Amino acid sequence: MKTNKILLFSLAAAMMASCADDEFTTNNGINGNEGVSGKLVEAGLLGVGLNEGNADTRAYNPEGKFVWMPAALENDGSLTTNRLNAKIGLCWTGVANDGFGAVETADQKVYTNYEYEHVGWLDVKAKSPKADPCDAKLLLNGAYIKGEGKPEANFEGLVSTEGRWNKYYYTKTTGKYSSNSEWAGREEEYSGDLDLARGIFSTKNASVFEGEYLAYYPYTNAFTKGQIVANEPTTFTVDQTADRYAAASDVAFSIGYIDNYVGGNAASGISAKTLSGFLIAKLYNYATQAPNAKNIKTVIFYSEGQGILYKQDLNAKACVDALKAGDLGAGTNLYYTANPLFHETTNAIVANLCKTGENAADNFVVEGTADEPTEADDYAWIALPVLPQNISDLKVILIDTDDKSCELSMPTGAVAPNKALIKEINLAECEFIPEYLVVDEASFLSAMNKIKEKGATGIAEDANKVKLLKDITLTFDDTKNPAIAPYVGSGKYTGEYNSLFFDKNIKIYSACGAKLTVAADTKMHIKNLATAVVTSATPVLTIDVPVVIEGAGCCGDKVGKLSIGGAQSIAQPCTVVMTKNVENYGTLVLGNNAKGNTEVTIKGTLTNKYDTDAVNRLKTTDAATVYLVGGHTSGTSDITIQKVINENKVYSRATAVDIWTGNDVQWFANNNVTADKRIVTATITTLENKGLVEIGDRTLINVNTSLKNEIAVSVIDIIGDGHSATDGRLDVKGTSANEGTVDNKGVVNFTGSSLDNNGLFIDQLSGQVGGKLVDNGTATGTTTKVYGDKTYSTDLGKAGIYVSQVATVDRMAFTLSDVVEEPSTVIIEILGCDEQFYNLEDFEKNMENKDVYINADKQIAFKSFNAEGVTESCFGHCVTVLANNTLLVTDGTLKTIKDVKVEKEGIFNVRASKDGKEVKVTIGQDLINEGTTNHTAQLLTVNNDLKNTGKFKSDSAFVVINDVTTSGSGSEFDSNGTPNSVKGNFTQDGGEVTFAMKTTTQIDGTFACQAGKFEREGLNGGIQYRATVNVGELGATNGTTSTAWPTQYK
Repeated sequence: MKTNKILLFSLAAAMMASCADDEFTTNNGINGNEGVSGKLVEAGLLGVGLNEGNADTRAYNPEGKFVWMPAALENDGSLTTNRLNAKIGLCWTGVANDGFGAVETADQKVYTNYEYEHVGWLDVKAKSPKADPCDAKLLLNGAYIKGEGKPEANFEGLVSTEGRWNKYYYTKTTGKYSSNSEWAGREEEYSGDLDLARGIFSTKNASVFEGEYLAYYPYTNAFTKGQIVANEPTTFTVDQTADRYAAASDVAFSIGYIDNYVGGNAASGISAKTLSGFLIAKLYNYATQAPNAKNIKTVIFYSEGQGILYKQDLNAKACVDALKAGDLGAGTNLYYTANPLFHETTNAIVANLCKTGENAADNFVVEGTADEPTEADDYAWIALPVLPQNISDLKVILIDTDDKSCELSMPTGAVAPNKALIKEINLAECEFIPEYLVVDEASFLSAMNKIKEKGATGIAEDANKVKLLKDITLTFDDTKNPAIAPYVGSGKYTGEYNSLFFDKNIKIYSACGAKLTVAADTKMHIKNLATAVVTSATPVLTIDVPVVIEGAGCCGDKVGKLSIGGAQSIAQPCTVVMTKNVENYGTLVLGNNAKGNTEVTIKGTLTNKYDTDAVNRLKTTDAATVYLVGGHTSGTSDITIQKVINENKVYSRATAVDIWTGNDVQWFANNNVTADKRIVTATITTLENKGLVEIGDRTLINVNTSLKNEIAVSVIDIIGDGHSATDGRLDVKGTSANEGTVDNKGVVNFTGSSLDNNGLFIDQLSGQVGGKLVDNGTATGTTTKVYGDKTYSTDLGKAGIYVSQVATVDRMAFTLSDVVEEPSTVIIEILGCDEQFYNLEDFEKNMENKDVYINADKQIAFKSFNAEGVTESCFGHCVTVLANNTLLVTDGTLKTIKDVKVEKEGIFNVRASKDGKEVKVTIGQDLINEGTTNHTAQLLTVNNDLKNTGKFKSDSAFVVINDVTTSGSGSEFDSNGTPNSVKGNFTQDGGEVTFAMKTTTQIDGTFACQAGKFEREGLNGGIQYRATVNVGELGATNGTTSTAWPTQYK
């Protein structure tokens, strides 16, 4: 059955009486209204009825008479399980006459939103609901819907059984019941006839606040307190066989007023009015000779520029004042405009038309006639409620079953409360043109299917135009949207895998800023058909609207996924142009061609980021991920994007997405491409990266104007293995700046200007860098950069760090001589050596302004000599021997400018020459030994401090210009060489310190042993040849010794 609900109403309220009147005290918030103080009174029944006439523009029962009637009933007259009875909201303004109010004077807010539901009707003679004092479910002057209380209304009426009529109707506005109850005043309030226009409403709340109230219809749970929200739908279903106001009767918004609701047995009068107005199209099909029937499937009220208001906050005080005065005025005077929570517009209000019953159809069938219409029933009516407003550019659009459209102007003027703008339309005089107008998913898929079947084959870009009149969301889920069933699934337009196929030039556009959205849990492909019918050019799909790919959002299971490119089955070119911005919160694949060439262009900005719920709901799988792909077996992919803002992941790969039968998008077809060339080329004008950009093998990304790797965690990863023609490649032709990490294993060219590097740039062994050098800027102190499990630090005064990885002698020579690599490099990371050692004498420059990291799977050796003998070379500004690595320094006079750090499990060998060459090693500042240092050369000099927490073993002379500290329970300091000199202090704080017999060590400062074991060895444990350790001052001796402490010589 169709519903029969209020469009304008008046209220009379009374509380159910109890066996004794109870006193209610001030309470602090109920029913979601915490923090609100007021006097609580018992909640009972409300009587709601009509007190204003002129029902001609308002439809309640099928003949336009006001009634309260459920939308659907069981065969016995009881409510269905989903209870499709009317619901109203009752909102306290906070004002109470007895001083218990939350406020003294009403403002724009309300403080409650109690839900009341229709459960019965009043007797035609009743003034307000009256119940038995000791039985709240026994109504004395009215009757309930079956199953809601006693007595029950009779369900045997015979007015009609068609349409929205049911057996509660004994006349078109009255029903019947019987009651045997006796009470004072029975004669004045009991007749046995029910006024169907005066409903009885109940609430589940036991108590409500006393005071001034606003009542509104229909109820919404969009708020609990704050502003009342007036809301109208934007999509309707209108049945040609139903009465003309059936679609509107559920939802037209009304508001009423109670001066002082006191509960108990007291009654308060409510005056109420309809806030909504109406937009009405009256269709007929007249000519002097009866024309053929016209089939219309959609009617749209459309505002291209201004939009149609459908949701708006109301000002409670303004509503109270207007209702007290009995005049809602223009209606807009009731809106709260200072800072509304809701003020929402749409460009299109849509009526989807159908005809039920005999000769049913998914459209209106308007028969032709040779008689001009004179009566209301001579028209096919589309009457839709809207909120009050003045729409300056209002149109009405008709769409026929061929998806052709006719656009007409609506009458000008304001839509006022309970008033209508009406357009009479003679279909016989309408010209329907082949422009496909779209308002929802069904009309969009219908339009694309119509173009596929019989669209224009011209070569103009807009040979076939699809105009979006409002935002369109694609789901391909006919279980939730049966209207799209004709277009989805095997053998239908979109096939099994949700593909939009095109073989003609199509332009999807909007004049009102509408966008196209791929919904969460939706997988979609855009592809060319196997054969194109545009004879002189490749067909082009132009998407001239913003596109959004949703993440899982608040409620989805998986992200939306959209791939663009490729053909249905053969090597057919595919060209798609997107002229507006693209927002990707899910997965977007561009250039997805398996065989033929694909060209995809985005002329706006592609923004790739998580939606607000992705992290909190743990829905990050495949979210905010872009793939630039193509060329699975043949063909190339060319992708052009004006601007990319990436906050998660962008991958460039020479492959193609499979049909997405797997759960995740990382379901790629096996790559069979063997061509020695790059097959995916992406050209981006501006690239701003805050996430990961990965450039894979056989792919190229050009950045023409600006590249910004914007934050510390952002990464640009160029994949390669040393094959210049196929390695991943990044060409930056404009400016570039790096705050994160550029990890280059392929090819990078900076041809426009130098990279402004404040981050980390790693040029790996297979990497190539061309064009302009990398400018690492300036800084004070130590600069540290972290990438994965690697940490790089430098005190060379650089803001950024450029790491050049080396594993061969030739690569070392290149790093120290190339016009780009050498000035760019801050750190040389040595991963290996293809010869036995690096002879630093052979290189054009030494490493005095390069920090060196030893990170190899074999021992790395530095020497410095020529044919004439040993030479002096610098083996690094600062040198770090990483854990599980070994550095050997021998055969030459070798030095660093500053520190050498040996990490735990690292080994630093300063070794005497096997060939008798001189070996002298100087550490420019500190030797920081956390691993193992072995010294057998002629001399090891540390120009500042020697800091040992590992194992230091010296079998030859050493000099420390400042202090020695050795600490840690497992540390060892083993001196077997002589003579040794420490110009500063020597401090032991744990571990073992041993000076071998026959050695002499001079410590000019203070010796202190805070903990640990100290030994001066002698021959066979005796005093003969005991090591000599002379100190300027003997400090703490808190450790242990089995021999003797050092000798203070001052």
